[in-house]
Amino acid sequence: DPVTDYALLALPVHLRNDATVYLLDPQKGYYVGHQGSNGYICFIARTEWEWSEFRNDLCTPISYDAEGARSIFPVYMDVAAMRASGKYQATQIRDSIIHRERPPRNSWFKTDSDCIVTGQVGCSFRFIWLIATI
Repeated sequence: DPVTDYALLALPVHLRNDATVYLLDPQKGYYVGHQGSNGYICFIARTEWEWSEFRNDLCTPISYDAEGARSIFPVYMDVAAMRASGKYQATQIRDSIIHRERPPRNSWFKTDSDCIVTGQVGCSFRFIWLIATI
């Protein structure tokens, strides 16, 4: 499946076989296309909710470790479901996500090294790869 293969490009080769792949149903949102076992997930982002517009020209493979799957990916799932429902304008989705309850300030890491050591913030390999190529 070309869509699954494209999503898996967001992960290093050694993590792909056991990763969970989420696929997008434009009528419902994301669903599990392949259940993995290593805690890593990947998917193709089709909306940048921060821009407050629905675009049809975005297609970005993204991956997360287990923490990112738990704490960051639900935003993508909610955005996709809200968009699929047809009940919300792009600005309403953006505002809804922005105004979610945020964790207390002291629960966030203070330095980059804290992030790596504690694993409290989800890691996206695709994002790291993009930074490394700039």
